[in-house]
Order: sequence, then C-alpha cells, then structure tokens
Amino acid sequence: MHRRDLGSHGITCNDVRAEVGAGRWSAWGRHTVAVGTESSVHVSVPRSSHLRPQDGVTLPRHAAAAS
Repeated sequence: MHRRDLGSHGITCNDVRAEVGAGRWSAWGRHTVAVGTESSVHVSVPRSSHLRPQDGVTLPRHAAAAS
C-alpha cells in the first residue's frame, strides 16, 4: 500500500515506522509498505520505471520483459 494512501486514512509516518519496526508491516521501497502477511505482492509499474528486484514481488509481464 502506498504511504500516501495510508496518510489519507489518518495513518502517520510515525505509525508506519512503528508498524515496520515491530515487524507487522514490511517496507517495499521508500513510499510503499506491505500490510498483512502475504509473502507475494503484485505490483503495477509504469513502463519507464527503473526496476529493482524485490523478494516476493511479482512484476507484470511487460515489466519483467523490459528489465
């Protein structure tokens, strides 16, 4: 979930930091956190994005072919 979306629901940066620090959520980059216990996250990325491999992340076919 994008941190901006969490903020729109009243979750602050300190709330995110506490949840990630406690191990309940995982950081998936600078602006995204994984909420919950799923071991795989499906993402949508713009074609012009620079992709870095992340454990448990499944890229769309067009993104995987471009990298």
